[in-house]
Order: sequence, then C-alpha cells, then structure tokens
Amino acid sequence: MANATNFLEQSFSPFIDRVHEAAEHGNLNATPLLGALNRAQAIARGVAQIAKMQITNEVQADAFSDREVGEVIEPPMSPYAVSVLMALAAAACDLLVDDIDRAARQANQYGILESSNGK
Repeated sequence: MANATNFLEQSFSPFIDRVHEAAEHGNLNATPLLGALNRAQAIARGVAQIAKMQITNEVQADAFSDREVGEVIEPPMSPYAVSVLMALAAAACDLLVDDIDRAARQANQYGILESSNGK
C-alpha cells in the first residue's frame, strides 16, 4: 500500500493524447475550449467567494463568542446557511466538471484540425 494515492492527488486528463499533441502543434480547434474556460472562470470566482465567506464566518464566530457585554456584533451564519452555500459550491463544481468533460469529448472527436502539410 506504499504506492496508494488519494484520488484528489491523482493526475489525469479527459483529453486523449492526440488532442494534447494537436494542441502542442497548433492543430486544435480551441473555440469550444475557450467557452469552457470562460464558464470555468465564472464558476471559480463564485466558489472562491463562497470559500471566503466560510473563512470570514469562522472569524465572525470567534468575534461573536468573545464579544464584551453590551457589544453589538453581528452573529455568524448558521451551520445550515453554511451548508447550503457549500452545497451550492459543490453543485457549481459538478457543473464545471461536466462542462470540461463535454468540451473534452468534443475536442477528442472533432477538435483536431488536419494540418496543411499533409501530416
């Protein structure tokens, strides 16, 4: 079991080797990939905001629990609210994975351009 790797640490690509080679040689139609990257950026920004809210909420919880008598401090989000936000982040990431898989299928099947030199 010394070689066992957690699935989060495994490296894999949904793109076949020919697509990687075509990209390296400038023979790949990148249009669908650009659309996927634009959507990925929007999703990543949203998930990053949710993560920042979670971090801030932990600090807010500490401040709220350490407040002085009479000190007005907004309470942290409830565990339920946090779990709903985390579920939203997970759903967004699932959509992102599906979008990348769809772009990979399209690139794997149709994305390789025929080179002008006959190769």
